[in-house]
Amino acid sequence: MSLKTSIKSTFGKCGHNFTSKVYRCQIMHQRRLPASYAFRHRVFMLYLNLDEIDLLAAALPLFSRNRFNLFSFYDSDHLLANSDAPLKDRMLHYLLAQQVISAPTSEFDGSIFLLTYPRILGYVFNPVSFYFVFDKQHSPLAAVAEVGNTFGEMKMYLLGGDSLSSENIFNLLVAKHFYVSPFSRVADYFQFILALPQGEINLSVNTLNEGNETLLVTNVKGQSAPIANLNLSLFLQYPLLTLKVITAIHLHALMLWLKQVPFFAKLDSDSPQMQIDVLNRSEKEHKHVEVESRV
Repeated sequence: MSLKTSIKSTFGKCGHNFTSKVYRCQIMHQRRLPASYAFRHRVFMLYLNLDEIDLLAAALPLFSRNRFNLFSFYDSDHLLANSDAPLKDRMLHYLLAQQVISAPTSEFDGSIFLLTYPRILGYVFNPVSFYFVFDKQHSPLAAVAEVGNTFGEMKMYLLGGDSLSSENIFNLLVAKHFYVSPFSRVADYFQFILALPQGEINLSVNTLNEGNETLLVTNVKGQSAPIANLNLSLFLQYPLLTLKVITAIHLHALMLWLKQVPFFAKLDSDSPQMQIDVLNRSEKEHKHVEVESRV
């Protein structure tokens, strides 16, 4: 029996052995200032154990790694860099540079999970993805928010162990220093409130101004399902989901413009010099500098 056949047989009998999951979610955006505007969308996201991706690609006919399928995962869609190294290797180097781990990356015996959209029929846009890093005993070490914009850039925001509460919730208020939306300033702040994913997820990314006023509340809540649910039925329940994500972003931007919410162009005088540690594919090496945070 081939390895692929063996994996499929095992997966069919005991799919719960995979720690990766599907989360069926509802995303809520509520803008509070300077104008009120809210919306909700139903989506699904994958919670992928980075050690299981090849096994999942062998077990799930409609899921592939780094090649076209109905659902697919491409390492190059995350932690942007001019590198062909697998995502886990690049993530471990990032965590080592950030002093989350101290041993050589080859000795890391914990696990890294990524909550993200997959490519669907070859297309994806991820406004934000979340990494959760665990040690060998599955105790949380850190979380990382990977925020992307429509200019093909992204930025990593590290939530270290000092931001983890006794309720297993990561909470960090940090200077944004990244152009994400034309309706918020680069000088604004992100507040990340990330509960560890379990049977449910409850994650918030809020935007505050320099006066500590909440401009935007964003939340995703969802229920887990076995990764075996990544099938044609899921596609039909959420058809062309990732294309709808980028379409909704532009439609909601139009609504905010019609409401005369102030618009800040990417090349405004304060933007270029304030954008710190932004990742793009053209750079061969990224220096992940610390960004200003506040309690």
